[in-house]
Amino acid sequence: MMRFIRSAWVIARRDFSATVLSKTFIFFLLAPLFPLLFGGVFSSISARVAAQNQRPVVAVIGSRADFQKLNAARGQLADTLGDDHLLRLIGYSPEPNLAAQQQRPQSSAVGRSGEMPGRRGRARSRRRPRISG
Repeated sequence: MMRFIRSAWVIARRDFSATVLSKTFIFFLLAPLFPLLFGGVFSSISARVAAQNQRPVVAVIGSRADFQKLNAARGQLADTLGDDHLLRLIGYSPEPNLAAQQQRPQSSAVGRSGEMPGRRGRARSRRRPRISG
């Protein structure tokens, strides 16, 4: 009887280790984690993209020299705090028709950060900008 139990134990141990330690069984156990892993990766990527696209933009109307000084100060802050935490600056040269210039940020896009644009593009923001100063 004891020999029968030992042989049954050897067979059970061999079958258990062959089943549980196989690659297929391990992948079967890990399969529910793959959708969670992909969801986490893609959600973190989309959160970063959303955060980058939602940075506020400030249009600065002034001389090129004044804008360069202001942008240099912003650059020093960006080195300290990180560029993700600061707003983007766009410079415009003053024009004689102030009313037309105040309407331009509502109807045209702003260029890259640190740019003094003379060109216009399509509006990227749906919110109305605040005109101050």
